[in-house]
Amino acid sequence: MLHSMKDLLSGRVAAGERTLPVREIFFRMRDWRLRYLAVDTGGWFGSDEVLLSTDLLAPPTAQRTEWAVEIPPDALETAPRWSDYSGAEGIDLTGWPPIMVGPFGGTYAPILLYEQMLAQSETEPSKDTSPENDAVARMQHANSWLGLPAFGRDGELGVINDLLFEGDTLDIRWFLVGESGVLPSGTDREISVDAVRYLARQGSHLVLDVGQKEPPAKTT
Repeated sequence: MLHSMKDLLSGRVAAGERTLPVREIFFRMRDWRLRYLAVDTGGWFGSDEVLLSTDLLAPPTAQRTEWAVEIPPDALETAPRWSDYSGAEGIDLTGWPPIMVGPFGGTYAPILLYEQMLAQSETEPSKDTSPENDAVARMQHANSWLGLPAFGRDGELGVINDLLFEGDTLDIRWFLVGESGVLPSGTDREISVDAVRYLARQGSHLVLDVGQKEPPAKTT
């Protein structure tokens, strides 16, 4: 049975008597299998995101509408922490004035500050050096694929609206592509992940080995 990545990302997983929101899902393009997910155990007053192997995931059943994480409560508390902190790369100070005055009259240069932050982020080790964090740093983040522009052999196809995966194997099988000038609004085209030619550097767009006017595939 096929499941929606978007639904899993916007939903919650059951862990014993708790239900935890899913913040991110990680996979590799070489085999398209879901490997880890980040869930938030922090509750109402804070965020505490932990990494869990998808080997612990159990799909919904007739008696349970959520995905479940089969893990003891004490193991959940000791799971490796994860945070999507991008450091200086997520801060653009290059457009600021060359010199700024601080709250106590001192001056500083935003561009110099930016360079110092960037250098620090490249040389300092991660706060969490667990094998799991090292692994997900090299994987694809599912959230970054939603809305990703997709191009075919003869032009733009649309954007990735969802990824569909098998519930038993956790293998991603299809992209849902649509909402562009090529296809009518609200129409999603199902394209196999086998059609991927390459993902552009910096994740700016995806290139698929399909044409604009080819008939859509059918999922089963």
